[in-house]
Amino acid sequence: MNFHLSAAVSIGLLAVVWTAVSHHIGGYLITWVAFFSWASFFAVGGKGKGFIEGGLSNLIGAG
Repeated sequence: MNFHLSAAVSIGLLAVVWTAVSHHIGGYLITWVAFFSWASFFAVGGKGKGFIEGGLSNLIGAG
């Protein structure tokens, strides 16, 4: 399985779980924000680098 396919499957599964959990606890988790965060994590390359660079860009964009 190549990187793009594994990233797409991972993001899809995360979105399903996130949406189900959010719905179960009353909608306090914003699904579209999580989706963009996961997408930026995988776009930067994942792993530690993706966590740091994706997280920083998401924090800067959230302000």
